[in-house]
Amino acid sequence: MKEFLPVITLTITAFMAGLIWFVQIVHYPIFQKVPPDQFTAFHQAHLAATGKIVMLPMIIELLCSGLMLTIKFDHPLQNGLNYTAAALTVFIWIVTGLVSVPIHNQLATNGFNAGTIQKLVATNWLRTWAWTVRAGIMAYLLLKR
Repeated sequence: MKEFLPVITLTITAFMAGLIWFVQIVHYPIFQKVPPDQFTAFHQAHLAATGKIVMLPMIIELLCSGLMLTIKFDHPLQNGLNYTAAALTVFIWIVTGLVSVPIHNQLATNGFNAGTIQKLVATNWLRTWAWTVRAGIMAYLLLKR
């Protein structure tokens, strides 16, 4: 299993990085285009569909991230990057739980609000860059293995 773990981890992280870029550049900006009287239904559909797509990969990534810490690389830099990648996973979960979910809850409760949507887009850059950097680190670690 350990020999496949870096490949599995990179695959799931690359999937999440690609997905978050799509959400950041395409999907979240579309929130501003939804007519306010249709926004609540749109947002509920978004939450239901997105939850089905992201929960399992995020859980798998979290588990893989922890398991990756059991791998000892030959070079201290690689071990440091492995810990950095794990810290990025924790960071992503914290931002998701403490920033993104509460903003979505505001939208679900209050409906369309341009300022809240802008806040969602702005704060989502934290997760976008974290997943992007994490994917780069995982690719580097896999190539150096």
